[in-house]
Amino acid sequence: INKYLLITPYLFMMSRPDRNLISLIAKKNDSHYFEITNELEAIMQDELDLTINGTNILKRRNINLDIALPDVDFAIYFIDCNIMLLCELKWLNDADSPTELFAKIEEIEHGLDQLVRVEEYVKSNPKGYFKKIFSQANCNTTCNYCVVAKNNIQSLTDRYPVIGMRQLVNVISSNISVDAVNIINNRTYYEPCPIGLELKNEEIIYANHIISVPAMVLSKN
Repeated sequence: INKYLLITPYLFMMSRPDRNLISLIAKKNDSHYFEITNELEAIMQDELDLTINGTNILKRRNINLDIALPDVDFAIYFIDCNIMLLCELKWLNDADSPTELFAKIEEIEHGLDQLVRVEEYVKSNPKGYFKKIFSQANCNTTCNYCVVAKNNIQSLTDRYPVIGMRQLVNVISSNISVDAVNIINNRTYYEPCPIGLELKNEEIIYANHIISVPAMVLSKN
């Protein structure tokens, strides 16, 4: 590239280089990673705008409820049942190892932390939050929350639902509004996991050293 010589492992560039480069930038905590993430989440917003439709649905994106809060990435309002769904979007690359899987869980946990702050604001301002989103008064709306992941890793958190983007679109398009919200809240969109599968750290002893390695393990019981 100009006067520079780029040397890289063959596998890195020949097998999904875009994904590998983004993962590498993320591990370096480079500021460019956050720029890339914002661009990718904007693509998610475009896809949701195109695929979630209906005469009973209103949508908004990039909502600032308060200067002290993070923006709400995407809001869906089901007019017929008067229910709001506030979504935190996470573009997650496919995890190809237990180590990356644990890293994705950390990203999702960050999104869940943001939803906690948003919910606290909504509860303290039940009349004003709806008007900030859709510029109209409605003080009786039921508000729900979820993290929407581009590639869902089937997080088992009990704080808020974590749902894949395709799953979200399928649930909303295949069910009446109130049923769709119940499916999301009850996490019944998940595909069943193998019985006894756990995410844990396994200890390996080598040369008198104990090494902790993230692993997916099937219990022996």
